[in-house]
Amino acid sequence: MSKSTKNSGFRIAKRVLASAIMAALATQVQAQQSGTEEETAGVLEDSRVLEEVIVTAEKREERLQKVGMSVSAFDADELKAAGIVDVTRLNFLVPGVNYAWTGNDAKFNVRGANSTDSFSDNNSIISMYVDGVYKPRASQTTAAFFDIERLEFLKGPQGTLYGRNSFAGNMNVWTNKPNLDGTSGGVDVSYSRFDTVRTEYFYNAPVSDNFALRLAGYGEVGDGYIENTAGPNLGDPDGFGVRASALWDYDNVDVLIRYSHVQKDGVSAGIFGYIDTCANVDAQGLTDHMGSSNTCASSRNGSNGEPGFSDPWTVSQNHAPDDVYSEDLISLTIDWDAGPVDIRFITSYTDFENLLQYDADYSAANFQMAGFDETSESTTMELHFSSNSDGALQWTGGLYYSLDETRFSFSVVNVAQHDSSGTQFVPTPGGPLQVFYPGTPLLNNIYDLNGHWADQEYIDTDSMGAYGQLEFSVSDQLRLIAGLRYSDESKEMYGGGSLYYGGAVGLVPGMSGVQDVNTPQIQRATDVFTFSKDGLTGEDEWDNTSWKAAIEYDLNDNAMLYFVGATGFRSGAMNPYGGSTDEQESEMYEVGFKSILADGNLMLNVGVHSTEYTNLLTQKQTLVGDPPVVSTISINGGEISAIGVELESRWVIGDLMLDLKVAWLDAEFGEYGQVYPYQLLDGVVVDASAGGDDFIDVKGQTPGWSPDLTVAFGVDYLISLNSGATLTPRLQFYSSSEFGTSNLYAPDRNQIQDSYTKTDISLTWRSESGQYSVAAFVENIEDEAVLARGNNSSVDSVQTSFLYPQNYGVRFTASWE
Repeated sequence: MSKSTKNSGFRIAKRVLASAIMAALATQVQAQQSGTEEETAGVLEDSRVLEEVIVTAEKREERLQKVGMSVSAFDADELKAAGIVDVTRLNFLVPGVNYAWTGNDAKFNVRGANSTDSFSDNNSIISMYVDGVYKPRASQTTAAFFDIERLEFLKGPQGTLYGRNSFAGNMNVWTNKPNLDGTSGGVDVSYSRFDTVRTEYFYNAPVSDNFALRLAGYGEVGDGYIENTAGPNLGDPDGFGVRASALWDYDNVDVLIRYSHVQKDGVSAGIFGYIDTCANVDAQGLTDHMGSSNTCASSRNGSNGEPGFSDPWTVSQNHAPDDVYSEDLISLTIDWDAGPVDIRFITSYTDFENLLQYDADYSAANFQMAGFDETSESTTMELHFSSNSDGALQWTGGLYYSLDETRFSFSVVNVAQHDSSGTQFVPTPGGPLQVFYPGTPLLNNIYDLNGHWADQEYIDTDSMGAYGQLEFSVSDQLRLIAGLRYSDESKEMYGGGSLYYGGAVGLVPGMSGVQDVNTPQIQRATDVFTFSKDGLTGEDEWDNTSWKAAIEYDLNDNAMLYFVGATGFRSGAMNPYGGSTDEQESEMYEVGFKSILADGNLMLNVGVHSTEYTNLLTQKQTLVGDPPVVSTISINGGEISAIGVELESRWVIGDLMLDLKVAWLDAEFGEYGQVYPYQLLDGVVVDASAGGDDFIDVKGQTPGWSPDLTVAFGVDYLISLNSGATLTPRLQFYSSSEFGTSNLYAPDRNQIQDSYTKTDISLTWRSESGQYSVAAFVENIEDEAVLARGNNSSVDSVQTSFLYPQNYGVRFTASWE
């Protein structure tokens, strides 16, 4: 799509926003000037209604419109109607949320903060809970979406109500519990582009008056959405999951046990990306993001100079092994109604592995493979108390403990020799710089293992927290809220280091040099190395007291004003050769208005927010050890300030339903250092190997994944057929201004995503009983290629991913009781 077309779509989106707000205000005035409420209700008695939404965002059931913070909530039907089967499309429903990925590692970005550094021991800025259990690894957020009851997305720090410390928000996913109402079941089957078949199912069975079982699961297979001309397609979703639940319901105690297993064995879309984008160079061939020339040739060693970037969803890679994603989780939840106090105890154990492999030369040549291996065993316990009375004072408190035993490893191995004799250099005052040129050819096709590199780190993280929150009703209209949280987090690193320094990594005997033809060829880079947990490399501890204060004022039964301030905490990071960073902190203030207008048919929520993030992490390369080895470490880079306005509305007009989500954001770096990844910065040498300073202050620049304006608009119309069935056409539209996608240097113009639009349409038939439905859908009609995340490689190329291309298909659902 041309830039002019995108800008035109963006202007249309802004007009839609203005028209919707004016129409909402006009409807409110008209309702006030028209007849009685009974007369108005009579006109719409056979039409759709705006349903009341109940959430547990504040650890008790309450109306969404009475929660004094920015919360978006959706049930299973709303998620399916929007085509959401995982977290990748939540921006259609949640204003101000942007999403990126690397491999299957989810990268949430909200209100100026991003999760680009969520590898290693850095958890996501968004704390994810599934059925009350915290997920410590960002990759785990991609596999919980089956048999969903509801999803709640909370923006801003939430530490005074939740077990784990919270930095920028929470996402709560609740799956369906067994119920005692009767035997029921259902299936949901879809077939879509790239021969993708996804099946979900559930079966619920009461065994006795107080005991019920539920079995749910999903399976997904497909050909992969990234065409690979030299091997199997990438992005193959091959996977399945199963969840078994048992519920004992006594007079005042519920006991719920859940076990789930999720397995993925498809071909991923790489670790840092699956394709190299084009690069800018100056007249001498040195890389400079402001360079006058643009080249799309691959600069990868061993790639034979094959063409690089040509199409967002086409690659040519000979090495595309199946990846391994596996999670086993068992949890126990006990709810006890102890009269004036409700008590909940949740404990869980999770065994998780995420092994991602990719073709490191990004070509059809058999030269280099690499991989990232992440394993985690996590144990959590939380004891939660809350008042259970109608008094003016309501309170909530809890204790939390978790232990995460995590291992991370990144490894690279060359499986052949390449010819670097054609390499060219340009002299500079600090030393020669290598010219950006098409990748080197192979010397031969002999299976000759060389160029080994690997690092690893074992990190044990103990997290403890104590939290509490009070709510006092000064009057029927005015409520005051105050909360505190104490967090203590300690980390121990064992055996951290690399093949060349630290003694944590070694070679499997015989894994070097020319291999005998009878030696099985390696399938994964990790097959070449041995790893050791011997020896404590480093340890550190962080403690923090965070707070929340809020005022809620009811203008009437259907409108409220609120003000909330809160702080958040994220512990420091351990570095693989010892040492650690300081903790990271956030401080947020928000004022908002929530309302139900137009005789109960229009929900209109508006929030204005301001957040300061301090001591944020960034990456820096440094020399460690003797002899010195170049290592990438985490350091505290600086701060980000963000202010913005978010609007969320739903309007029911007869059988017509309109949804509108708008987010305006002004985010910028304060004093903040980032690595500049190229040789020249607007003609000036910054390459550290030639005496330059490649650590650049980006003060005043916009952080990545922070568009100034996003608009999501949805409309559907319920058509009643003579048979009693219904037909519902639906359109949803999303528009975003431009934003950066670089993990290193925010203003890198090689990694800017221009403003764009996406449009989805669907048509759903539902039977009179509601037991059966059939839907046809098209997603991303524009076939817009949206950059996900850029990662600069050692040869100055940019590895990146693109979000999903155009998709279309059909979906069938059936349920019975």
